[in-house]
Amino acid sequence: MLNEPEQPTAGRPGRNLVGTALRLAGAALAGLLVAAALVALIATQFLGYRALAVASDSMAPALRPGDLVVTRPVAIDTVDPGSIVAFDEGTLTHLTVVHRVAGVINLTVNTTDSKTGTTSTQTSRLLQTKGDANPAVDGEPVGAERFLGLVFITLPTVGGILGAGLVQQALIAIAIVTAVAWAIYEIRRLRNPRKPEG
Repeated sequence: MLNEPEQPTAGRPGRNLVGTALRLAGAALAGLLVAAALVALIATQFLGYRALAVASDSMAPALRPGDLVVTRPVAIDTVDPGSIVAFDEGTLTHLTVVHRVAGVINLTVNTTDSKTGTTSTQTSRLLQTKGDANPAVDGEPVGAERFLGLVFITLPTVGGILGAGLVQQALIAIAIVTAVAWAIYEIRRLRNPRKPEG
C-alpha cells in the first residue's frame, strides 16, 4: 500500500492575525510609555514642571498623603484665589508646600528719585495661602521669588507608590527600563522574523 504524500496544511489566518495585532499593540504601548516617560523627564528637568508627592494632611480632603501632584510654571500674576499652588516654604530646609490660594494682595510701591524727582511705580502680587484642613492662613504671603507653580494634575496614591522625594528618580527609572525592554523586543523581533505559515 502506497503512502500518499502529505498535503501542506494551510495556516490559521485568524490566529496569525491576532498574534500580529497583539505584537503591534505591545510595541505601540511600549513606544507610548517611553515617549510619556521621556516627555515627563524633559518637562521636569528643563521646562520648570515639578512632580511632587504629598506628605501631609494639610490639604485634605482635596489632597491626601501619597497623592502625586504635577505643577506647571505660570506667572504669579495669572494665579487666582481657589487655585492650588506650590511654593518654597522659605526656611533653611526649603520645603516645598502645596496649598490653596485664599486671597491675593497687590502691593504697589511708589519710589521717588531724590535727584531727578521722577516717581516710579512698582506693583507686585502676593498670594495668601492656606491648607484646606488648616484653621488659619499661612503666616507669610508668597511672592514671586518663592512661587514654584500651579497644580494642574493630581494622581491619587501614585506619590506613595513612588515614594516621597523619589519622583524624579522614578521617572528616570521608568524611562530607562521601558526603553531597554522595547529595544530588547525589537532586537529579538529583527533576529527572529516569523515565517509565514502555509
